[in-house]
Amino acid sequence: MTDKKYDAFISYRHSELDRFVAEKIQRELENYKLPRAVKRNSEGNGKKKIERVFRDKDELPLASNLSDPINKALQNSEFLIVICTPRLPQSVWCKLEIDSFIAMHGRDHVLAILAEGEPEDSFPEQLLHEERQVVLPDGSVKTEQLQLEPLAADVRGKNRTEVMKNIRAESLRLLSVMFDVSYSDLRQRHREEKLKKIIGITTFAAVVCLAFGAVSWMMVMMIQKQAELLETQKMELQESNAQIQEQYWMSMSQNEAQVAENAMSLADVGRRREAAEMLLDVMPKSSQDSEIPFVPQANRALTNILGIYDTGYFLQPTNVFECSTTVSYMTTDSSGQFLLAGDEAGELYLYNVKEDKLLYQASTQINYLSEKYMGFIDEERLYYTTENTFVIYDFVNETEVLNVSLQYSGVNYEVSCCTDYIALFSFADIAVYQLDTMKEVYQIDKTSMDAMATDYIANASVNIDGAMLSGDTNYFVYYESEYSSTQDVLPEYTFYVLDTSTWEELCTTQITTSFIDQIRVYDGKLIISTFNSLDSEESKIIQCIDVNTGELCWENRNLTVYTDHMYHCTAWGSDTILIEAGRQLIILDSLTGETIASNVFQDDIMQIGALESKGFFKIWCGDGTYIIWNSSQLDTTSFSLLSINCSGEIIQIVQGDGAYFVSLTNNKEIIYYTYSMGENVEQITDTNYEEVRVSPDGKFWAGFDTDTCNIDIFDGSNNEKLYSYFWEGDYITPTFCFVKDSSYLAMAMADDEVTMVLFNLEDGTTTEFNCEELVYAHSVTFSCDGTQIIASKIEGIFYVDVLTGTVSTIPGDLLPENFYDYDTVYSRDLEHIAYLNAEKESIEVFNLSTYEMEMEITIDTNNVNNILFCDNTDHLLVEYKDSTNEIYSITAGELCMRLDDGISETEEMFYLEEKDEYYIRSDFRTIVLNGAFSILEDIYTFQAYLPNQNAYLLSGSATYIVPKYNYDDLIEAAENF
Repeated sequence: MTDKKYDAFISYRHSELDRFVAEKIQRELENYKLPRAVKRNSEGNGKKKIERVFRDKDELPLASNLSDPINKALQNSEFLIVICTPRLPQSVWCKLEIDSFIAMHGRDHVLAILAEGEPEDSFPEQLLHEERQVVLPDGSVKTEQLQLEPLAADVRGKNRTEVMKNIRAESLRLLSVMFDVSYSDLRQRHREEKLKKIIGITTFAAVVCLAFGAVSWMMVMMIQKQAELLETQKMELQESNAQIQEQYWMSMSQNEAQVAENAMSLADVGRRREAAEMLLDVMPKSSQDSEIPFVPQANRALTNILGIYDTGYFLQPTNVFECSTTVSYMTTDSSGQFLLAGDEAGELYLYNVKEDKLLYQASTQINYLSEKYMGFIDEERLYYTTENTFVIYDFVNETEVLNVSLQYSGVNYEVSCCTDYIALFSFADIAVYQLDTMKEVYQIDKTSMDAMATDYIANASVNIDGAMLSGDTNYFVYYESEYSSTQDVLPEYTFYVLDTSTWEELCTTQITTSFIDQIRVYDGKLIISTFNSLDSEESKIIQCIDVNTGELCWENRNLTVYTDHMYHCTAWGSDTILIEAGRQLIILDSLTGETIASNVFQDDIMQIGALESKGFFKIWCGDGTYIIWNSSQLDTTSFSLLSINCSGEIIQIVQGDGAYFVSLTNNKEIIYYTYSMGENVEQITDTNYEEVRVSPDGKFWAGFDTDTCNIDIFDGSNNEKLYSYFWEGDYITPTFCFVKDSSYLAMAMADDEVTMVLFNLEDGTTTEFNCEELVYAHSVTFSCDGTQIIASKIEGIFYVDVLTGTVSTIPGDLLPENFYDYDTVYSRDLEHIAYLNAEKESIEVFNLSTYEMEMEITIDTNNVNNILFCDNTDHLLVEYKDSTNEIYSITAGELCMRLDDGISETEEMFYLEEKDEYYIRSDFRTIVLNGAFSILEDIYTFQAYLPNQNAYLLSGSATYIVPKYNYDDLIEAAENF
């Protein structure tokens, strides 16, 4: 007898057919009783009945970590039953279940059921093949891929009735294995048992028929009483069933919400495809699926993960590339198509980024690979150093074009590469190769000074310390040091400059210092960064040497930092030298060496580039912040476009083809960030409008262009530009709105005077007039239908009819005290006014028809960031400084919903009745809520909804349109992701 908790664990994909077969198999196994004859005549395993079968839909408890209960169930199961369909091999979770069970119990206890498709399409790889070690006659060991024939029951059928019939028949195959008895014996005994039952039932029926007449009169007497009892039991059962169903539904909803949270965490580190698959496993299969609850959190998570509304404006983590251990270094080729990475175990990886494919892998045996040992030559070749060799590999043709044996361990070598040459050097030798021919064109070998290399290393007084090829390929520089045994005497460094066209020496120069930080060669100049530790001030010095004469051109002794990197900025639009030192950047004049600019940033510098404008640099810092530095004005502007939700800190950022690769401490994954663009996002104009308005009937939409001060008007059905109106005289964004019948666009501007313009949408003519009553008004806005302008002054609230110019007023003495205040807002339905009363620590909402307070909200007014009314409903939104939002119903006088993950700097809230959706919009972000105020979508760069196209207008570097996805569209996009 086994001590396992479960007789079997059923693994299946949670789709309709798979779930049906799993349920029926479970029922067949648990309801089966072993025939007595089999028990008597077979030793078997002592098992008499299948007591319990684990199927995760029923057995799995709610948990934040789903792997724990599943692993326990697998550990405590004697057999694994796999429901095989073409969908099963696609499931990550089913694969993990099979792998885990085989690791725990072996393959002999894995049983397969073919429910749909052909075996080669439906059986998982683990059941079809197995790798085994085979000892060959010569004693060597070879790994072979063995073909397996899994024990399988075939229950396929044309319909469910046929499938159910086959399940009843084929279940005996599974049972024979589980009871450890002969299948043929079990089938024969099963038939005999069935025949005995039929004979027994027939005999019993005859006896019952004889007795029926005797007792029938008694049954009539009891029917009414039993009917009453059954009705009572039925009602109790229905009530109990409803409670169970409600608890089950709630459990599924909570589980789906937790999966959504886990999926977002995966997406945050670039595993978007895995995250989408996780959600597809738990979300309803369609809008008509009533077996699985719809959870808004999952809908929102899937929308964000798919990036269907992305306009390429923000960086998003879209993929990951893995190493075997912690990433130590990475770089890309000039096109950004290929990624080269090394890890702390000395493994080197080459990825094709666009195809998400590992092209090449090599073991260098050099721990903590860095830029000294690996890199790209061009878009076809790479180089790397191993423990014993130096290799140049052509990854396009998949061939080694150079493989050179090293005299010393590979950790002692460094590489310098330019367009035409590559130099390999250590402390004792240098070799330079021409990249076209792979011929050695220059070499130095100091090992001949001693008979044994180990003696040379121990006793040498002169070592090669560094070398560099100039970017223009004209010069090769190397330098060596001569050390003194006296501690207070600095070593002397000798620099040799060679002309690469002849490989003849141009000049030599000596520098006495503690050590050399960095060297650069360009335009006939050698730039050397040094550090003098014996100097009382620990001097950091930059020197410029003429490579033809060896003479000192200039030096800078004003530095206070070590030099990490030096760049010559000619390619970046200025003849300067940029020095990177930890968190500091310093710019020197390349002709004089004088310090031009300097700035210390908030975190370590990870990546530096330049903008087209001279003197502007783009800088990535270790906290993921993107900074634009104007070196002429010592000005910085930060953009947090990179959001990394990881436990480790950034150690490297590399740019490639408009995307970024990010590695983190103690992490073996490289996260790939791109400016993601949704598949169906379409650009409709080059202009990025500051404000957009849509007519109530959807016939038109209009946007204000801050660059031209034009209000452009478009056809709401095809986005064709119809008119363009120039707003004269002022660069402040005007207030504008469509009049409800879409015959006019009304525009207004409040300043020293109020100007209003009516634009006729039928013929393009305009009418303009001034509203003297609204001069110095506190605020100017339009009613929801666009027929009236609302403005407030100390005298009261003013309403202006936009078609007639008629002005009406609510006098100030009828309104609450201090109504004329910047903390006062007006509903665009002209019905309410809300006032932030700091003295009473409350928000007061007044009815403008009765002038009476309709609702008062007690609140910490110091924490309130904004209040506004929802257009087309009676709701009030309160935004707090921590981005929490609260939504109140004025009619009910109560809080409807608190959004902890709300929105900041809100600009408007409106309701779409036909969609039963609320929209809360800020400058860059909009959240979409359902009628119950749960977040459905979280959209960046949202501008407006176009009802006639059922589409969103989005901003970015231009204006874009994308169809609004319904639930079925979303699921289809996820399945094709």
